[in-house]
Amino acid sequence: MSYPIAKSMTNRMLALPPPALMAQGRKKNSSYSRKRLWDIDAHFLCSLMGLCLSRGEQRRLARERVYGLDARASDYQLHAAFVSLGKQCDSRGKALNKYLEKKYRPALRRYAEVTDEATLRKLWRQDCDQCREAQAWWHLLTHPSSGTALLEELYGELHMLGHEALGLIRNERSKNAALQNRLTMLEEVLASERVAQQQERERFDVVLSELHGQLASQSGLEWENQELAKENERLRGQKAAMLDGTLIHQSQERVAALQEENNRLRDGHEVLEEELGMYRHLAHKSSEREKGYSAELEALRAQYAELAAELLAAEQRLRLQAAQEAACTSCEQCGTDACPGVNLCGKTVLYVGGHHKMVPHYRRVVEEAGGSFLHHDGGVESARSLLPSMLSSADAVMCPIDCVSHDACVCVKKMCKRLSKPCVLMRSSGLSSLARGLDELVQ
Repeated sequence: MSYPIAKSMTNRMLALPPPALMAQGRKKNSSYSRKRLWDIDAHFLCSLMGLCLSRGEQRRLARERVYGLDARASDYQLHAAFVSLGKQCDSRGKALNKYLEKKYRPALRRYAEVTDEATLRKLWRQDCDQCREAQAWWHLLTHPSSGTALLEELYGELHMLGHEALGLIRNERSKNAALQNRLTMLEEVLASERVAQQQERERFDVVLSELHGQLASQSGLEWENQELAKENERLRGQKAAMLDGTLIHQSQERVAALQEENNRLRDGHEVLEEELGMYRHLAHKSSEREKGYSAELEALRAQYAELAAELLAAEQRLRLQAAQEAACTSCEQCGTDACPGVNLCGKTVLYVGGHHKMVPHYRRVVEEAGGSFLHHDGGVESARSLLPSMLSSADAVMCPIDCVSHDACVCVKKMCKRLSKPCVLMRSSGLSSLARGLDELVQ
């Protein structure tokens, strides 16, 4: 998997301080003599190339004639080749050293004024807090006051940060695989239900056809019953004229038998009507179940797409932290110590709602993205009347729809529409949803 950060890193390389500022820094500490790339302990070159050169940069540099590398090689082969070039004091090693010097020149003045390891460690902590490990690692390795013990200590911290980032990505991929398995299982259940429904529908059609035949037969019996009733009336008319008592008795028995048969046929007709209603009800319930399963499947697909997008945003955020694209090119203070940071470029983000215990983590994510963080819990503890004023002072608003009151959510949408401010409604109050929302604000 390639990480699409070469473009932003190239833009950061162009954000260099003015020549006058660099000359001023050289005059202030003329005794500052930095190490070259081939002077660095070979033990640290692998971490240096992996952190300071992205895969896209390595592949782009491999196409330049001065390095003499095959741009079609794998990412690992290119990485190993650049590590080997860093050990050589030749034209290729000097070209690579010049490239890295130019790339991280904006932070040179801060490190050039330092002469002790305690201050170097302090600068390292500051850069790590602002996601600038790449430029900090370069300047520490080339600084003449950096001792082996200090470098080993910071190398250990950098190594464990890589393990932590890998673990986070692995957990997100595990959740994604679990959702994919559940989606596959539900699709199989839905397919099985559709087959069962089709079989039930075919059986229902057969039974319905039989019932229609029985109803047609019942209609014939009713017609026959009507004819028999007419015959009965005719016989009653002849009853008075009959002198033979035996014939009258036989006629009465025949009428009683016909009435009994008629009642039996009517009862059978009612039973058939009840069965027909039952099968119609079963067919209706089966159709409703199919609609329910279809709706659940669509909901799961939508949830899977959202989680995949959140995972992609989280992975991009982790890659941005690992690659440390600390500088930006979209503000007037680009390349100076006053630059607020990447992505948000100093914008104030108001987070409405969410869990109280997650507020420090929300703040960390927003500030790492270069923004200023404000929080309002939606009226639980904070006053509801403070929300309009906080909305007016914010540049953008983010609101998790699963952890905020309905009144606060309506107020946020109305105020943002009135003030023409971006409003991102997130699916959940998790950090991955926040990372995806910040990506939407940046874009």
